[in-house]
Amino acid sequence: MTDILQEKRNVLIEAYTLAKKAEDVLRYSYGKIDPSQLGVSKHPDFLETQEAMAARFARLEDILIKKVFRAIAEVEFVDIQRFLDLLNLMEKLRIIDSAAQWIEMKELRNIIAHEYEFDDLLALYRKVYQFTPVLFSALEQVKRYLGKA
Repeated sequence: MTDILQEKRNVLIEAYTLAKKAEDVLRYSYGKIDPSQLGVSKHPDFLETQEAMAARFARLEDILIKKVFRAIAEVEFVDIQRFLDLLNLMEKLRIIDSAAQWIEMKELRNIIAHEYEFDDLLALYRKVYQFTPVLFSALEQVKRYLGKA
């Protein structure tokens, strides 16, 4: 392995390690959620857990796209500027199942990070819960990729 490739791989391993830490705390919040109570319970403790899960979802999604997926593109020696091109590469490498799904998740992450409306938080929390396993799956596929790269 060349020094340049090893350097790129080290950056990917660093990004993966960061993503694993983010995954651990998201899994903790995800595990505390009773899906039958999503959109039903307005108990403050449950709402706090849902809020933590949403913030942790946004953090992991952001790390995967901005750090892990970009690092994979570097290891592949692919110069990608556009978000959609990055997702298409991840789909081609079988890191993700659907670029369209990740576009929807990116929009959800932007709502979490930048919107301050509380009118439809329950629907937001349901979507976060629904998409969280997609993040876990992508991270598992990155682990598989690292075993091959």
